[in-house]
Amino acid sequence: RSLSNMVSAASAARHVASAARRGVAVAAVAGRFAPPSVTSRAPLVPLGSLADASPFRVGVGTLTPPANLSRRLHSHHSFHTSSGVAAEAAVEGGGGGDFTFSSADQARRYDAALGKQVFRPWCEAMMELSRPVTGNHVLDLATGTGENALLLAENIGAGSSTGRVLGLDSSLGMLEVARSKKEEYATGKHPEIAPVQFEFANACHADTPWHENHLQRFDRAYCHQGLQFFADPEEACRRVRLALKPGGQFTVAVWAHVERQPLFLAVKRALISVGKPEWAEMAAGQPFSWDPTNTHAGGIDKLETTLIRAGFDAPDAGVEEGDIYFDSLGEAAGVIAAAPFGAELAADKALYAAYVAEVERHLVDTAGAAMRFVPRASVSYMSGAGKGVDGLGEGSVLAIPAMAYFGHATAPWYPKP
Repeated sequence: RSLSNMVSAASAARHVASAARRGVAVAAVAGRFAPPSVTSRAPLVPLGSLADASPFRVGVGTLTPPANLSRRLHSHHSFHTSSGVAAEAAVEGGGGGDFTFSSADQARRYDAALGKQVFRPWCEAMMELSRPVTGNHVLDLATGTGENALLLAENIGAGSSTGRVLGLDSSLGMLEVARSKKEEYATGKHPEIAPVQFEFANACHADTPWHENHLQRFDRAYCHQGLQFFADPEEACRRVRLALKPGGQFTVAVWAHVERQPLFLAVKRALISVGKPEWAEMAAGQPFSWDPTNTHAGGIDKLETTLIRAGFDAPDAGVEEGDIYFDSLGEAAGVIAAAPFGAELAADKALYAAYVAEVERHLVDTAGAAMRFVPRASVSYMSGAGKGVDGLGEGSVLAIPAMAYFGHATAPWYPKP
Protein backbone atom coordinates (compact mmCIF):
# COMPACT_ATOMS: atom_id res chain seq x y z
CA ARG A 1 0.00 0.00 0.00
CA SER A 2 1.18 3.51 -0.65
CA LEU A 3 1.89 5.75 2.29
CA SER A 4 -0.95 8.04 1.27
CA ASN A 5 -3.36 5.17 1.87
CA MET A 6 -1.83 4.46 5.23
CA VAL A 7 -1.91 7.99 6.62
CA SER A 8 -5.38 9.37 6.56
CA ALA A 9 -6.16 12.96 5.74
CA ALA A 10 -7.87 13.26 9.11
CA SER A 11 -4.60 12.55 10.95
CA ALA A 12 -2.47 14.86 8.84
CA ALA A 13 -3.13 17.95 10.95
CA ARG A 14 -2.26 16.03 14.10
CA HIS A 15 1.01 14.90 12.49
CA VAL A 16 1.91 18.47 11.62
CA ALA A 17 1.16 19.72 15.12
CA SER A 18 3.16 16.88 16.65
CA ALA A 19 6.11 17.60 14.38
CA ALA A 20 6.00 21.27 15.35
CA ARG A 21 6.10 20.30 19.01
CA ARG A 22 9.01 17.99 18.26
CA GLY A 23 10.96 20.90 16.85
CA VAL A 24 10.84 22.58 20.25
CA ALA A 25 11.88 19.34 21.96
CA VAL A 26 14.83 18.95 19.62
CA ALA A 27 16.13 22.37 20.54
CA ALA A 28 16.02 21.48 24.22
CA VAL A 29 17.81 18.15 23.75
CA ALA A 30 20.43 19.21 21.23
CA GLY A 31 21.43 22.32 23.13
CA ARG A 32 24.33 24.23 21.67
CA PHE A 33 25.02 21.47 19.17
CA ALA A 34 21.78 22.21 17.32
CA PRO A 35 22.23 24.35 14.20
CA PRO A 36 19.52 26.82 13.17
CA SER A 37 18.20 24.30 10.62
CA VAL A 38 17.41 21.95 13.50
CA THR A 39 16.16 24.25 16.22
CA SER A 40 14.16 26.52 13.94
CA ARG A 41 12.08 24.25 11.78
CA ALA A 42 10.68 25.57 8.52
CA PRO A 43 6.88 25.77 8.25
CA LEU A 44 5.46 22.28 7.87
CA VAL A 45 3.35 21.22 4.93
CA PRO A 46 0.52 18.73 5.62
CA LEU A 47 1.02 15.23 4.32
CA GLY A 48 -0.67 14.87 0.96
CA SER A 49 -0.62 12.47 -1.95
CA LEU A 50 2.65 10.53 -2.07
CA ALA A 51 2.79 9.06 -5.56
CA ASP A 52 6.08 7.20 -5.60
CA ALA A 53 9.05 7.62 -7.89
CA SER A 54 11.70 4.96 -8.56
CA PRO A 55 14.94 5.06 -7.38
CA PHE A 56 25.24 5.16 -1.90
CA ARG A 57 37.07 9.61 -0.67
CA VAL A 58 40.93 13.69 -5.40
CA GLY A 59 44.07 13.90 -7.35
CA VAL A 60 46.52 11.57 -5.67
CA GLY A 61 49.15 13.86 -4.22
CA THR A 62 52.25 13.17 -2.17
CA LEU A 63 50.94 9.83 -0.94
CA THR A 64 50.15 6.87 -3.18
CA PRO A 65 48.76 3.50 -2.07
CA PRO A 66 51.53 1.05 -1.13
CA ALA A 67 51.17 -2.18 -3.08
CA ASN A 68 51.22 -4.38 0.02
CA LEU A 69 48.22 -2.92 1.82
CA SER A 70 45.54 -4.92 -0.04
CA ARG A 71 42.03 -4.75 1.39
CA ARG A 72 43.18 -3.55 4.82
CA LEU A 73 43.35 -0.07 3.40
CA HIS A 74 39.60 -0.09 2.94
CA SER A 75 38.86 0.05 6.62
CA HIS A 76 37.41 3.45 7.31
CA HIS A 77 34.40 4.68 5.41
CA SER A 78 30.95 5.60 6.40
CA PHE A 79 27.73 5.03 4.66
CA HIS A 80 27.75 8.29 4.84
CA THR A 81 24.34 6.30 5.93
CA SER A 82 27.63 9.30 6.03
CA SER A 83 25.65 8.38 4.52
CA GLY A 84 21.36 0.14 2.47
CA VAL A 85 24.61 1.90 3.65
CA ALA A 86 27.58 2.67 1.50
CA ALA A 87 30.86 2.34 3.30
CA GLU A 88 34.39 1.17 2.95
CA ALA A 89 35.25 -2.45 3.57
CA ALA A 90 34.50 -3.66 7.07
CA VAL A 91 37.13 -2.99 9.68
CA GLU A 92 39.45 -5.91 10.25
CA GLY A 93 37.75 -8.23 12.67
CA GLY A 94 34.57 -6.15 12.57
CA GLY A 95 31.15 -6.98 11.26
CA GLY A 96 28.59 -5.24 9.17
CA GLY A 97 29.50 -6.51 5.70
CA ASP A 98 32.08 -5.67 3.09
CA PHE A 99 31.71 -2.35 1.27
CA THR A 100 34.53 -1.43 -1.11
CA PHE A 101 34.90 1.64 -3.28
CA SER A 102 37.77 0.71 -5.54
CA SER A 103 35.18 1.12 -8.29
CA ALA A 104 34.48 4.72 -9.27
CA ASP A 105 31.11 3.60 -10.64
CA GLN A 106 29.96 2.45 -7.23
CA ALA A 107 31.36 5.60 -5.67
CA ARG A 108 29.30 7.66 -8.15
CA ARG A 109 26.14 5.78 -7.17
CA TYR A 110 26.99 6.42 -3.54
CA ASP A 111 27.43 10.12 -4.16
CA ALA A 112 24.30 10.45 -6.29
CA ALA A 113 22.13 8.80 -3.66
CA LEU A 114 23.64 10.27 -0.51
CA GLY A 115 25.89 13.25 -1.23
CA LYS A 116 23.32 16.05 -1.17
CA GLN A 117 20.40 14.23 0.41
CA VAL A 118 22.12 12.79 3.48
CA PHE A 119 25.61 14.20 3.92
CA ARG A 120 25.25 17.82 2.92
CA PRO A 121 22.82 18.87 5.72
CA TRP A 122 25.01 17.18 8.32
CA CYS A 123 28.18 18.73 6.94
CA GLU A 124 26.44 22.10 7.23
CA ALA A 125 25.59 21.28 10.85
CA MET A 126 29.29 20.65 11.51
CA MET A 127 30.04 24.07 10.05
CA GLU A 128 27.67 25.58 12.62
CA LEU A 129 29.72 24.01 15.39
CA SER A 130 33.13 24.94 13.99
CA ARG A 131 33.18 27.10 10.88
CA PRO A 132 36.47 27.75 9.07
CA VAL A 133 37.32 31.32 8.16
CA THR A 134 39.24 33.02 5.40
CA GLY A 135 42.88 31.98 5.50
CA ASN A 136 42.36 28.72 7.43
CA HIS A 137 44.31 25.63 6.38
CA VAL A 138 41.88 22.75 6.90
CA LEU A 139 42.03 18.93 6.97
CA ASP A 140 39.08 16.70 6.04
CA LEU A 141 39.83 13.13 7.12
CA ALA A 142 37.85 10.32 5.43
CA THR A 143 36.74 12.85 2.84
CA GLY A 144 34.82 10.33 0.70
CA THR A 145 33.49 11.92 -2.47
CA GLY A 146 34.52 15.34 -1.22
CA GLU A 147 31.16 16.72 -0.08
CA ASN A 148 32.48 18.05 3.21
CA ALA A 149 35.83 19.18 1.78
CA LEU A 150 34.13 21.26 -0.93
CA LEU A 151 31.74 22.80 1.59
CA LEU A 152 34.74 23.71 3.76
CA ALA A 153 36.41 25.30 0.74
CA GLU A 154 33.25 27.33 0.07
CA ASN A 155 33.31 28.64 3.62
CA ILE A 156 36.99 29.58 3.47
CA GLY A 157 36.61 31.25 0.08
CA ALA A 158 39.20 32.26 -2.45
CA GLY A 159 40.20 35.56 -0.85
CA SER A 160 43.38 34.39 0.89
CA SER A 161 46.71 32.99 -0.26
CA THR A 162 46.87 30.69 2.79
CA GLY A 163 43.35 29.25 2.86
CA ARG A 164 43.15 25.71 1.51
CA VAL A 165 41.63 22.26 2.17
CA LEU A 166 43.24 18.82 2.14
CA GLY A 167 40.92 15.81 1.85
CA LEU A 168 42.33 12.38 2.71
CA ASP A 169 40.82 8.99 1.92
CA SER A 170 41.88 5.41 1.27
CA SER A 171 39.33 4.70 -1.46
CA LEU A 172 40.62 5.35 -4.95
CA GLY A 173 37.09 5.19 -6.34
CA MET A 174 35.90 7.85 -3.91
CA LEU A 175 38.92 10.02 -4.65
CA GLU A 176 38.23 9.84 -8.38
CA VAL A 177 34.68 11.06 -7.84
CA ALA A 178 35.87 13.82 -5.50
CA ARG A 179 38.35 14.93 -8.15
CA SER A 180 35.61 15.19 -10.76
CA LYS A 181 33.34 17.10 -8.38
CA LYS A 182 36.12 19.62 -7.76
CA GLU A 183 36.36 20.21 -11.51
CA GLU A 184 32.58 20.71 -11.68
CA TYR A 185 32.88 23.34 -8.94
CA ALA A 186 35.60 25.12 -10.91
CA THR A 187 33.52 25.26 -14.11
CA GLY A 188 30.02 25.54 -12.62
CA LYS A 189 28.04 28.26 -10.90
CA HIS A 190 29.45 27.66 -7.43
CA PRO A 191 30.93 30.39 -5.26
CA GLU A 192 34.65 30.91 -5.50
CA ILE A 193 36.29 28.38 -3.24
CA ALA A 194 39.67 27.90 -1.60
CA PRO A 195 42.10 25.48 -3.28
CA VAL A 196 41.25 21.83 -2.56
CA GLN A 197 43.67 18.92 -2.80
CA PHE A 198 42.72 15.27 -2.43
CA GLU A 199 45.29 12.66 -1.45
CA PHE A 200 45.39 8.96 -0.71
CA ALA A 201 45.88 7.94 2.93
CA ASN A 202 44.54 5.37 5.31
CA ALA A 203 43.55 7.13 8.51
CA CYS A 204 45.46 4.94 10.93
CA HIS A 205 47.42 2.24 9.09
CA ALA A 206 51.13 2.00 9.93
CA ASP A 207 52.08 1.92 6.24
CA THR A 208 50.50 5.31 5.51
CA PRO A 209 51.75 7.74 8.20
CA TRP A 210 50.13 10.70 6.44
CA HIS A 211 50.49 12.97 9.45
CA GLU A 212 54.30 12.96 9.23
CA ASN A 213 54.06 15.15 6.11
CA HIS A 214 51.67 17.60 7.82
CA LEU A 215 52.89 18.14 11.39
CA GLN A 216 51.31 21.24 13.01
CA ARG A 217 50.04 22.43 9.65
CA PHE A 218 46.25 22.75 10.02
CA ASP A 219 44.11 25.33 11.81
CA ARG A 220 41.05 23.04 11.83
CA ALA A 221 40.31 19.40 11.11
CA TYR A 222 37.07 17.51 10.46
CA CYS A 223 36.00 13.90 10.19
CA HIS A 224 32.41 13.36 9.07
CA GLN A 225 31.10 9.82 9.46
CA GLY A 226 34.44 8.06 9.22
CA LEU A 227 35.51 7.34 12.79
CA GLN A 228 33.26 4.30 13.16
CA PHE A 229 35.04 2.65 10.22
CA PHE A 230 38.61 3.15 11.39
CA ALA A 231 40.45 0.07 12.60
CA ASP A 232 41.97 2.24 15.35
CA PRO A 233 39.94 5.43 15.98
CA GLU A 234 42.29 6.54 18.77
CA GLU A 235 45.34 6.37 16.50
CA ALA A 236 43.51 8.22 13.73
CA CYS A 237 42.61 11.00 16.18
CA ARG A 238 46.16 11.10 17.54
CA ARG A 239 47.44 11.71 14.01
CA VAL A 240 44.92 14.49 13.55
CA ARG A 241 46.09 16.08 16.79
CA LEU A 242 49.71 16.00 15.62
CA ALA A 243 48.71 17.54 12.28
CA LEU A 244 46.95 20.46 13.97
CA LYS A 245 48.67 23.65 15.03
CA PRO A 246 48.70 24.23 18.82
CA GLY A 247 45.18 25.30 19.70
CA GLY A 248 43.78 23.88 16.45
CA GLN A 249 40.18 22.67 16.45
CA PHE A 250 38.96 19.14 15.63
CA THR A 251 35.28 18.39 14.91
CA VAL A 252 33.96 14.89 14.36
CA ALA A 253 30.56 13.29 13.70
CA VAL A 254 29.38 9.67 13.91
CA TRP A 255 25.91 8.27 13.37
CA ALA A 256 23.88 7.11 16.35
CA HIS A 257 22.50 3.55 16.47
CA VAL A 258 20.35 2.45 13.52
CA GLU A 259 17.35 2.22 15.85
CA ARG A 260 17.54 6.04 16.03
CA GLN A 261 17.63 6.45 12.21
CA PRO A 262 14.04 6.17 10.88
CA LEU A 263 14.97 5.81 7.20
CA PHE A 264 17.77 3.32 7.62
CA LEU A 265 15.83 1.30 10.16
CA ALA A 266 12.99 1.15 7.61
CA VAL A 267 15.50 0.04 4.95
CA LYS A 268 16.75 -2.70 7.24
CA ARG A 269 13.24 -3.93 8.04
CA ALA A 270 12.22 -3.73 4.38
CA LEU A 271 15.09 -5.97 3.32
CA ILE A 272 14.09 -8.48 5.98
CA SER A 273 10.48 -8.30 4.79
CA VAL A 274 11.46 -9.16 1.20
CA GLY A 275 13.52 -12.14 2.33
CA LYS A 276 17.02 -10.63 2.38
CA PRO A 277 18.08 -10.62 6.06
CA GLU A 278 21.78 -10.93 5.15
CA TRP A 279 21.53 -7.72 3.12
CA ALA A 280 19.71 -6.06 6.01
CA GLU A 281 22.55 -6.81 8.42
CA MET A 282 25.10 -5.51 5.93
CA ALA A 283 23.15 -2.32 5.24
CA ALA A 284 22.48 -1.43 8.87
CA GLY A 285 25.74 -2.60 10.41
CA GLN A 286 29.00 -0.71 10.53
CA PRO A 287 27.82 2.78 9.55
CA PHE A 288 25.78 2.81 12.78
CA SER A 289 28.19 0.79 14.90
CA TRP A 290 29.76 3.55 17.01
CA ASP A 291 27.41 2.94 19.93
CA PRO A 292 26.29 -0.73 19.99
CA THR A 293 24.60 -0.14 23.34
CA ASN A 294 22.14 2.31 21.74
CA THR A 295 22.47 4.67 24.68
CA HIS A 296 23.36 8.32 24.28
CA ALA A 297 25.57 8.10 27.36
CA GLY A 298 27.54 5.27 25.78
CA GLY A 299 28.02 6.99 22.42
CA ILE A 300 29.01 10.34 23.92
CA ASP A 301 31.38 8.82 26.50
CA LYS A 302 33.09 6.72 23.82
CA LEU A 303 33.63 9.78 21.64
CA GLU A 304 35.00 11.94 24.44
CA THR A 305 37.21 9.10 25.73
CA THR A 306 38.67 8.54 22.27
CA LEU A 307 39.57 12.23 21.98
CA ILE A 308 41.11 12.29 25.48
CA ARG A 309 43.24 9.21 24.83
CA ALA A 310 44.37 10.73 21.53
CA GLY A 311 45.83 13.64 23.51
CA PHE A 312 43.25 16.39 22.86
CA ASP A 313 42.29 19.04 25.37
CA ALA A 314 38.75 20.12 26.33
CA PRO A 315 36.84 17.32 24.54
CA ASP A 316 33.10 17.76 24.38
CA ALA A 317 30.41 15.67 22.70
CA GLY A 318 26.66 15.80 22.41
CA VAL A 319 23.58 14.56 20.57
CA GLU A 320 22.75 16.20 17.26
CA GLU A 321 19.27 15.84 15.76
CA GLY A 322 18.48 16.97 12.24
CA ASP A 323 17.03 15.85 8.93
CA ILE A 324 17.93 14.27 5.62
CA TYR A 325 16.05 15.39 2.50
CA PHE A 326 14.54 13.70 -0.55
CA ASP A 327 12.26 14.57 -3.44
CA SER A 328 10.17 11.42 -2.92
CA LEU A 329 9.86 8.24 -0.91
CA GLY A 330 11.26 6.39 -3.90
CA GLU A 331 14.40 8.51 -3.78
CA ALA A 332 14.67 7.88 -0.04
CA ALA A 333 14.44 4.12 -0.60
CA GLY A 334 17.14 4.52 -3.25
CA VAL A 335 19.86 5.06 -0.66
CA ILE A 336 20.39 1.32 -1.04
CA ALA A 337 21.81 1.84 -4.55
CA ALA A 338 25.50 1.79 -3.65
CA ALA A 339 25.45 -1.21 -1.36
CA PRO A 340 27.39 -4.22 -2.71
CA PHE A 341 24.05 -5.83 -3.51
CA GLY A 342 22.44 -2.63 -4.80
CA ALA A 343 22.82 -3.48 -8.49
CA GLU A 344 21.49 -6.98 -7.94
CA LEU A 345 18.47 -5.63 -6.08
CA ALA A 346 17.72 -3.03 -8.76
CA ALA A 347 18.03 -5.61 -11.55
CA ASP A 348 15.17 -7.65 -10.08
CA LYS A 349 12.34 -5.22 -10.80
CA ALA A 350 9.72 -7.17 -8.87
CA LEU A 351 11.98 -7.50 -5.83
CA TYR A 352 12.92 -3.84 -5.97
CA ALA A 353 9.29 -2.74 -6.21
CA ALA A 354 8.48 -4.89 -3.19
CA TYR A 355 11.44 -3.42 -1.33
CA VAL A 356 10.32 0.19 -2.02
CA ALA A 357 6.78 -0.62 -0.90
CA GLU A 358 8.14 -2.12 2.33
CA VAL A 359 10.31 0.93 3.00
CA GLU A 360 7.17 3.08 2.73
CA ARG A 361 5.25 0.80 5.05
CA HIS A 362 7.97 0.64 7.69
CA LEU A 363 8.62 4.39 7.58
CA VAL A 364 5.15 4.92 8.99
CA ASP A 365 6.31 3.08 12.11
CA THR A 366 9.90 4.31 12.33
CA ALA A 367 9.34 7.99 11.50
CA GLY A 368 5.64 8.60 12.03
CA ALA A 369 4.71 12.23 12.59
CA ALA A 370 8.36 13.32 12.55
CA MET A 371 8.48 12.66 8.79
CA ARG A 372 7.09 15.71 7.06
CA PHE A 373 7.28 18.00 4.06
CA VAL A 374 9.11 21.32 4.24
CA PRO A 375 9.42 24.12 1.69
CA ARG A 376 12.29 23.48 -0.69
CA ALA A 377 13.48 27.06 -0.17
CA SER A 378 14.17 26.28 3.50
CA VAL A 379 16.87 23.77 2.53
CA SER A 380 19.82 25.86 1.38
CA TYR A 381 21.29 23.53 -1.23
CA MET A 382 17.87 22.53 -2.63
CA SER A 383 16.46 26.02 -3.07
CA GLY A 384 16.56 25.87 -6.87
CA ALA A 385 13.99 24.25 -9.13
CA GLY A 386 13.42 20.57 -8.48
CA LYS A 387 11.12 17.67 -9.08
CA GLY A 388 9.09 18.32 -5.98
CA VAL A 389 6.62 15.80 -4.56
CA ASP A 390 3.45 14.86 -6.42
CA GLY A 391 0.47 16.55 -4.86
CA LEU A 392 2.57 19.16 -3.09
CA GLY A 393 4.09 21.02 -6.02
CA GLU A 394 7.70 21.71 -6.83
CA GLY A 395 8.22 23.72 -3.67
CA SER A 396 8.25 20.84 -1.17
CA VAL A 397 10.75 18.19 -0.13
CA LEU A 398 10.47 15.23 2.21
CA ALA A 399 12.37 15.63 5.50
CA ILE A 400 13.19 12.50 7.51
CA PRO A 401 14.81 12.76 10.96
CA ALA A 402 18.29 11.43 11.67
CA MET A 403 20.63 11.49 14.65
CA ALA A 404 24.38 11.68 15.24
CA TYR A 405 26.95 12.38 17.92
CA PHE A 406 29.10 15.47 17.39
CA GLY A 407 32.43 15.86 19.14
CA HIS A 408 34.82 18.79 19.40
CA ALA A 409 38.27 19.12 20.94
CA THR A 410 41.40 21.32 20.88
CA ALA A 411 45.00 20.43 20.13
CA PRO A 412 47.09 21.31 23.19
CA TRP A 413 48.92 24.63 23.18
CA TYR A 414 51.92 22.69 24.52
CA PRO A 415 52.05 19.71 22.13
CA LYS A 416 52.28 16.19 23.47
CA PRO A 417 54.26 13.40 21.77
